[in-house]
Amino acid sequence: CAIEAGKREHFIGLGLGGIENGYPADLFVETFQEAKRHGLHVVAHAGETTGPQTIRDAIQKLGAERIGHGIRCLEDAELVMELCEQRIPLEVCPTSNYCLGLVERGQPHPLRRMVDAGLLCTVNSDDPPMFSTTLNDEYTLLAEQGFSLAELQQLNLNAVDASFLPGDEKSTLRSAIEAAQSVI
Repeated sequence: CAIEAGKREHFIGLGLGGIENGYPADLFVETFQEAKRHGLHVVAHAGETTGPQTIRDAIQKLGAERIGHGIRCLEDAELVMELCEQRIPLEVCPTSNYCLGLVERGQPHPLRRMVDAGLLCTVNSDDPPMFSTTLNDEYTLLAEQGFSLAELQQLNLNAVDASFLPGDEKSTLRSAIEAAQSVI
């Protein structure tokens, strides 16, 4: 393992992505525990193509600090409450969800309901080359779906808050973004 080889300074965290179906959290518990023992942050895709239980498993079994996608959390009110209380960020990728058929084209993306429920969400482009999108495209899509400028700005700040930057760097970045947003 690169961490054991003295390369810890090159790593911030461990992320689990890709196909969720057929790959339960139990398969990755040992790897995630090892990463956490070495002080790494951990993130997992969950609740995109699979149900809300995979989100719960990612948090409880893997110790996930952020959830990639997580849109299926809305199917479980108790889970939504837990995510809100624990302030676990959800990395939401609207275009990806439409392209994969997880959200029907022409229908509002569930991000609106997620934000209205008080979930800590960020906007992401997932795999830009695969889905022919950019972060700007994602924000434009959300604006077209009725998100206000203030809401889009908050989603942007949520990304800073959800980052694994050290506290002082996070504060500096947040201040810079707030200053830039104040002139829009």
